[in-house]
Amino acid sequence: MKRKEFYALGVMSGTSTDGLDFSLIKSDGKEKIKIIQNKYYKFNHKLKIKILNAINEFKQLKKSNKENEIFKNLNEDFSRYVLKKLNLFFLSSKTKINKIDIIGIHGNTVIHDPKKGKSLQLGDAELISKEFNKPVIYDFRKNDILLGGEGAPLVPIFHRAIFSKKKKNIIVVNIGGISNFTFLNGKKTFFASDIGPGNILIDDFCHKNFNKSYDFEGKIAKKGKIKFKLINLWLKKKNFFEKFPKSFDTQDFNFINSRNYKTYSTYDVLRTLTFFSAKLISMIKMSINFKIDSWIFSGGGVNNSLLMSDIKSLLINDNIYIVGKTKGHLSLSVHNQICNDNSGTPPKVNFNHEKKNGNFILNLAKNIRADISGCHDIAEGGIIISLAEMCIKSKLGASIEIPKNIKKRNWLFSEEPSRYIVSVKNDKDFLKEAKKQKVFIKKIGKVSGDNFKIINELEIPIKKLIKYNNSWFKNYLRIENDTKTE
Repeated sequence: MKRKEFYALGVMSGTSTDGLDFSLIKSDGKEKIKIIQNKYYKFNHKLKIKILNAINEFKQLKKSNKENEIFKNLNEDFSRYVLKKLNLFFLSSKTKINKIDIIGIHGNTVIHDPKKGKSLQLGDAELISKEFNKPVIYDFRKNDILLGGEGAPLVPIFHRAIFSKKKKNIIVVNIGGISNFTFLNGKKTFFASDIGPGNILIDDFCHKNFNKSYDFEGKIAKKGKIKFKLINLWLKKKNFFEKFPKSFDTQDFNFINSRNYKTYSTYDVLRTLTFFSAKLISMIKMSINFKIDSWIFSGGGVNNSLLMSDIKSLLINDNIYIVGKTKGHLSLSVHNQICNDNSGTPPKVNFNHEKKNGNFILNLAKNIRADISGCHDIAEGGIIISLAEMCIKSKLGASIEIPKNIKKRNWLFSEEPSRYIVSVKNDKDFLKEAKKQKVFIKKIGKVSGDNFKIINELEIPIKKLIKYNNSWFKNYLRIENDTKTE
C-alpha cells in the first residue's frame, strides 16, 4: 500500500547570505502541507564573509578555469556547516531522523547565468545523503534551466500549493535578497518571475557603510531623502520588466555602485535604494492586464517597515475627496465644547443637499466602475476625526492638505451636514459622475504609507493611532464600570 503523506526536510540559504532556514513538513507532495517545525541558524561571521568574498571573485572572473577551485574549497566549508546544523536540528526536534523520508537542499547561489545554461549552488548533497542515509534532492535551478526554464524563481511552486484554492487574481511577492512574484488564478499559475533587487542592495550598502548586516525596520534609511534622479538613472540602465519570465543574479546589479551616488550622503543613498526596491515591486501591476484582488507579501523584506510603507504607498494610490462644501461652521461642535465654548447655533441643514449628496454616494457604491475604496460621513469631530477613523479601520495612511482659503481649525473640526469623505481608485468615472449630478467635490489628498498626515500640521503612525484609540476605549469602559460600582 502506497503512503499518502511523507516527511520532508528543506534546507535553504538565499541571496541575502544571512543563514540557513530549516523547514520540516508533512505533505502529500501536492496540496496538503503541514508544518512540523521551522528553524533558523545564523551564519557565523567567518563563513558569511567567505561566501560573500567568493561570490565577488566569481563576478570578477573572466575565465572559468578557476571556478572549480574556488567552489571546491568553499563548498566543503559550507557543507560541513550544514551537517553540523542538521545534527543540531534533529537534537531539538521531536521528529527523529528515521522518520524523515527525503531532504531537499538549496545552498547559496554563487553563479546564476541561465543564458549560458549555468547555475551553481553550494551544498554537497552526496555528503549529506551518506551522513544520514536519506535521499537528497538538489540542483533545483540547474535542472529547471535544462528543462528550458530560467532556474528562478523556485518559490512559485509553493505559492501555488498554498494559495491556489482561492479563485481570485492573487499576486504573491517574495522579498528576499532578490525579489520575485507569482501571479495566480485558482489552480492555474499564469506566470512567475524575478523582479529585481529586494534586500540585497540595501543589506550590502549597510554592511559597507554602517557596519550593519541590514537596516532594522528601515531606521537608518529614514534619516535620508529619496533622490529620484538616481531612481531614474537606475531604471534606464536595465529594463527590469522587458519580458517574463526573467531571473537575476546579484551581479546583474553591478551598475548600481559608488560611481552613481558618490556625491550623495550615505543616508540619502540608503533611502533611495529602499525606495528603488519598492518601486520595482510596484511596477508589477503595470505589466499585468488583470484586476488584482489581493497582494500577499513574504520574505525577509516584510520586516523592513519603511520598505513595506513605500510599497503600500506606490500600490495604493487612491485619491481622497470631500463630497459637499465646507464653510467652517464651529458653533456647538465637539471642538468648541472641548474649548468650553457653548455659544452660537448649530449649522443649518439643507435637505436638498442632504438628499442629493446621499444619493450620489449611494449610486457610486452601486457603480463598480467608480471603484470607491472607502467612504465615511463627516459628523462629530469633523473631517479630522472621520479621516482618523478611516485610517484606523483600513490600517492605511493618508496624506491630507488643508485648503488655503479657510482657517485650519474651522476646516478640520467643522461638523456641517451633507458631507462625506471618499477614497477613489478611478478618478475619471468619479469626476464624471459628480459633474453629471452637479455635486460639489474637493480633492484633499491621497491614501499613502503608514502615517496619518496633515501636511505641515501633524503626522502620526497608524499603529500609534490604533493604540491610542484602543487605550481610550479601555479607559472609557473602566470609568463606566467604576461609576456603576459607586
